[in-house]
Amino acid sequence: MTAARADGAGPVQAVDRAIRILQWLAGRPEGAGLSAIGRAVGVLPQTAQGLVRTLQARALVQQSRAGGPYLVGPELARLAQAWEDPARRGAVAGDIVRRVASETGESVILVEWAGAALRLLAHSRAPQALAVVDPLPPPERLHAAATGQVLLAPLPEPEWRRRVGGPRLRRYGPGTLSSVAELRARLADVRERGAAVCRDENGEHISAAAVPVRDGGGRVIAALGAAVPSVRFDAAAERRILLRLRRAAAEIEAAWNGTAARPRPRG
Repeated sequence: MTAARADGAGPVQAVDRAIRILQWLAGRPEGAGLSAIGRAVGVLPQTAQGLVRTLQARALVQQSRAGGPYLVGPELARLAQAWEDPARRGAVAGDIVRRVASETGESVILVEWAGAALRLLAHSRAPQALAVVDPLPPPERLHAAATGQVLLAPLPEPEWRRRVGGPRLRRYGPGTLSSVAELRARLADVRERGAAVCRDENGEHISAAAVPVRDGGGRVIAALGAAVPSVRFDAAAERRILLRLRRAAAEIEAAWNGTAARPRPRG
């Protein structure tokens, strides 16, 4: 694969072809084989194979099964997310977050990944005197925070282990998960339940609940959570807050993805 121009004034042929492959596959949710890709781009199948393998190595292209058709990969979604302005997404979701805080009486945050840390997109403090006032967990507390657990849960184990360290995890409250084995079980429960609930994990007398916010393809891209003084986080409060968070997450997804809000299952 060579450049069309050696002086850098024109497009690099291999890069241009790779981009055209991605653009063509983006319009074909069923995917395509190498022969079809080659015809679409105007190259031989063996040339298409080299381009596709390079894209696949960077997760820009994927296969749902061995020998199956090639599809656009998850890295495209991450790049699209990076292109969007976090301040804009936060502003779009801000009214929803403030409404949840008002209705639940608790501090509410909306966060996403920013490298290995969490980025605060929107935040509203509880409208009462007894409240959790600094609910954003720093990187070293991801395993102890409900929003952190929601964002860790979809990651492959080598990735979430790299982010939290181990094998022993630092304790921040009497309920903190202290081992990788405990965290592994918790993350499996978060995936199954579609929510994380923490009691006295991110600090003594601090509890929290969080739910995922997904993109149009179902990928978890943010976490919406409420931080609650443990003294008023009984089973009834947990159910009420989780229900409201799920409804709000559906509203945020609709606002971000340009779709109608869909009801979330109760959990």
